[in-house]
Amino acid sequence: MGMRVGRKVFDCSRSITERSLTEVGDYANLNEGCVLQAHSLEEGVFKSDHIRLGSGCTLGPGAFVHYGVTMGDHVVLDADSFLMKGEVLDPHTGWRGNPAKMVRCQAAVAAAGPVAACPSIGAADEHSLRIAAE
Repeated sequence: MGMRVGRKVFDCSRSITERSLTEVGDYANLNEGCVLQAHSLEEGVFKSDHIRLGSGCTLGPGAFVHYGVTMGDHVVLDADSFLMKGEVLDPHTGWRGNPAKMVRCQAAVAAAGPVAACPSIGAADEHSLRIAAE
């Protein structure tokens, strides 16, 4: 079908609309009912783009990933979350909500500190990560 799929992928997803525009890395988990939709009809214009999931990514049950998304390695998208078009996610991060926002950064525990490890985290999120790491 033209879809690039890595080794040892768990796929229990509900829908992968454009397989030729979708890449899934090794050891990824596509849980029950998640959707990878590489297209949209916006204001009468059909738009599409690639979806790329890195190695070890997890999509929670009911998660929805829109077109143009690139997920780094070991990213977790929580259950019932919506990842909007064009998002580029840093490796080793966790995302939640509708629209999805970063809620955890596993690399933040590294000696470099949360801002150096995850540059897309804002000042308020940095404070939350430091409390969580302690």
